[in-house]
Amino acid sequence: MNNNQLIKSGFVCAGLDSFTAIVDRFFRGRTKCGHYDNHFTISQVNDMFKSVCSGFLHSYGISFSGKKNFVKYNRSIAKRYEFFKNTGFYDNCNLYVDSGGFQASIGKIDKHEVEILIKEYHIFLNQYHQFFERAFILDLPPGPDCKIYDNWNDVLSYNRRTYNMAAELPDEVRDKMIYVHHFRTPKSWETFTKIMREDNLFDKFNYHATGGIVANLSGDTIIPTVIYALPLVPLLNEAIKCGRKFLNFHILGGANYRDILFYELFMKHVKKIHDIDLTITYDSSAVFKNMFVGRRLNIFEGERVYKIDFRTDSLDKKFNANMTIVEKLREVLNNFAKQFNFKKLNVTDVFYDPIINTFPDDVKIYLMFHVIYSYSVAQTILKNAADRIYSLYEEGNMREFNFQIANIIQNINDGKITRKQKAKSSVTGRSLDILTDLDEDYCKHLVNKFLAKDEFKNLDSHGKILTF
Repeated sequence: MNNNQLIKSGFVCAGLDSFTAIVDRFFRGRTKCGHYDNHFTISQVNDMFKSVCSGFLHSYGISFSGKKNFVKYNRSIAKRYEFFKNTGFYDNCNLYVDSGGFQASIGKIDKHEVEILIKEYHIFLNQYHQFFERAFILDLPPGPDCKIYDNWNDVLSYNRRTYNMAAELPDEVRDKMIYVHHFRTPKSWETFTKIMREDNLFDKFNYHATGGIVANLSGDTIIPTVIYALPLVPLLNEAIKCGRKFLNFHILGGANYRDILFYELFMKHVKKIHDIDLTITYDSSAVFKNMFVGRRLNIFEGERVYKIDFRTDSLDKKFNANMTIVEKLREVLNNFAKQFNFKKLNVTDVFYDPIINTFPDDVKIYLMFHVIYSYSVAQTILKNAADRIYSLYEEGNMREFNFQIANIIQNINDGKITRKQKAKSSVTGRSLDILTDLDEDYCKHLVNKFLAKDEFKNLDSHGKILTF
């Protein structure tokens, strides 16, 4: 796809610290294999990042547990962000700060340390806000092995406290904060809706989000809607009540290609029905792990996605009648490089080094860049697809609309269709109906009916804890 035809994706790349270290080390010639040889300039990388993705994310709380000097910890996090800025790779890009609430929710941070986290995270936000463009509110939802809570009153108390601390930040900090609205179980719906409504918090923030999307719940396949339509309803109602014409909505963890189709349909529909500019962004911390551990890369041939298996014993296998997997990989990466005026990988270079049993560093860098770039390709293709099929929904031709949804999803999943994909494709129209009606009672009914079995029953009595 021509670079001029691409649109910026809503993808926010997590793992900023490791990613930047790898790219910077290569650029400075500090790698062992596949040395930097004018492959690209800083400005070329920066131009690519600005054009294809919505930002980069690092977690404040990733190494929080067990620290003794938190003044030094805050300084060390600030220095990391200063380093990110100083590389030049991220000029005019949005750098995100995740709070560490997730680490607390899964038991990586205990109750005593959470008190320190609450204090120190807000000190960090105040002192070092010049180093980031977005920061998530310190949300503390219950999760597996969570050590904070004894009951739901504790959940309400802690989150009411941290959410209001964010609301009371100075304007220059609060304007960067992302309010997280949780909904994933009946009690979560009740608790976080109570906080938002009773404390009048929605209108104090320019950015909103939801979490729990990647939870491994069977309810996600049986609930008769695309699940992130549910938290959108109360947020859209609040936007309408406040007279807002925009909603910036981030979905924590919702970075599957199939979901981008739904995002595009949602954005188009909300604008048409409610005249609200809905912007949806999403992140993933697993995309590079999937590539380097799973050894698979998504490539596009028109509107079809192929998942290339580039494990060692697959490299010499046929991709098609004309080329092997390794030849296809080289072609894909060099076509990508050409679009952004990067240096092509020399065809005489070693593409996979059997001595070190991995790819040379220049190939690794291009593979990582290609993953980020691919989200822009996917977003462009799926926006065009959404524009093409939306009229079917408007006309009430749901049979053809559902058929087209299923066909598009199958094409972007290497020609395969899963049970979850079938479920989601069949309820897309109903999801748009939900975003038309904005009936919170109905959404709450769906949560109570389909997600109640995944409730955190240990906060009421002993029982099974939600697993991720």
